[in-house]
Amino acid sequence: HTGDCVCGKTDVENEHTYVDFICVCGDISSECLERWDVSATESDKVIAELIEDKANLGKYTLTISGTGNMKDWSVYSETPWYSYREKISAVIIEDGVTNVGDYAFYNCTSLTSITIPESVTSIGSYAFCECTSLASITIPESITSIGDSAFFGCTSLTSVTIPKSVTRMGGCAFCDCSNLIIYA
Repeated sequence: HTGDCVCGKTDVENEHTYVDFICVCGDISSECLERWDVSATESDKVIAELIEDKANLGKYTLTISGTGNMKDWSVYSETPWYSYREKISAVIIEDGVTNVGDYAFYNCTSLTSITIPESVTSIGSYAFCECTSLASITIPESITSIGDSAFFGCTSLTSVTIPKSVTRMGGCAFCDCSNLIIYA
């Protein structure tokens, strides 16, 4: 959830689809289309919620919240939001989540906004690979590791500042980012 949202199961039907959850955020009501457990282990408590952007119909915000590690996937088609990947325009990772999993947001071609909190210490391999609409990203000082091909093919990226805290950068982390200037 984001901010002061309260989500619960309901049987709401709108003109487009049935929804399993409804989230009420202050005066704004958003439909949670999907909710998944994306914890790496049983001791981790990490969930993902997909919410339709009411200001930009047909686009979605994916919020990762909870505590601990996010799951790593072997290929991007295993992510639970795979069928929505071309419609996800924003990813919000909330404080408490400690990593971005391998292949987590691979090929989310409409992704333009990413929020990564200071609780995250690593960005997995291929995590944002082929996110071709992503123009900027702020990598927090807490990040110590950026995986192989983490941002490969992010052709809209124009600048990235790599914090001094990064002690491991995987091969081709920023390859094929044709418009990118990297600051260290």
